[in-house]
Amino acid sequence: MSAQSEIAKALKQWLVHNSWYSAHPVDEGRFYRAMAEVIAHAGTVWTDSEFEEAIYDVIGRDRKAVFAEFVYEYTSIAMRIRDYETVRPDQLFAYGVSGSFARS
Repeated sequence: MSAQSEIAKALKQWLVHNSWYSAHPVDEGRFYRAMAEVIAHAGTVWTDSEFEEAIYDVIGRDRKAVFAEFVYEYTSIAMRIRDYETVRPDQLFAYGVSGSFARS
């Protein structure tokens, strides 16, 4: 499975909610739990364009114009998480959703 499809699969739990872009604490929690899954299943070898395209794979390409700014913002956050995970000696999301940070 490609990195993009792994990312899309992991992000679906966040993006299926109509309020995914709201910055509400519940939605932010869903995003970080989804990122734990991205790191656990897709690792850290993926690009910003793969992440963006994975979002559009889930929400639909027809919504690109409406959500482009939000997608860009969350992609920026995801890239910082990915970069941090790349250099961190002990991965922040090493245990997926059962780790100390990501709670169900």
